[in-house]
Amino acid sequence: MTCFGIGKNNESGNVLIQVLILSGISMIFFVAMLSIQISQQRENEALTEKVAAIDFQRVISQIISNVRTCTELLNAGNITGGVTKLTFNPTTLPYSLKLEKVAEISVGGQVSAWTSNLTVLANNGTENGFQIEISSVALGNNTAQGNLRVKFDNAKLVRAISDLNLPISLAITPVSATAVKIDSCNVGLCPADQFMVGLNLDGSANCVVCNVRNNRLICP
Repeated sequence: MTCFGIGKNNESGNVLIQVLILSGISMIFFVAMLSIQISQQRENEALTEKVAAIDFQRVISQIISNVRTCTELLNAGNITGGVTKLTFNPTTLPYSLKLEKVAEISVGGQVSAWTSNLTVLANNGTENGFQIEISSVALGNNTAQGNLRVKFDNAKLVRAISDLNLPISLAITPVSATAVKIDSCNVGLCPADQFMVGLNLDGSANCVVCNVRNNRLICP
């Protein structure tokens, strides 16, 4: 009788060990699947952020390709520090002009309805999310060249996104030997009432009439 009891106890013990092993394997599998799911979710978020940034770049490109909408960026109320910042010394370049908003998106604001993670860097006293960085001045034809830079708050993103840098040309007026004033955007690629939506086969700008709706350009 004692031998039969020992056999049954060993069998029960083996079953218990098998159950524990299976439970352990199931837990490892569950943790692995959960990790994969979380990783995939983060990748999807990163892709959404990147697509939203590309879409925002397209909108800004259209804005600065049009003389009227580009020049509206230079309104006194949109210049951080006021209208006096439009005057600068052309001999001390580069010169940065900080903007309050672009395409109705303010510094520190959310860029896209697709994701709340993608925001423009707020003005921290040193850097600003929207800046026109002037790199050269041609006094002979009263123009200045530079980039409209958009800097995102990468601390909020799944994966850092590089700054957007879009070429911009400005019309200037000499004020003195050491000062020029920004008047407007320079002649754009499209007429004042049209926006560039691409390039034609011959390399010329494809310009169409667009409407602004819900802070977005709606083009045919």
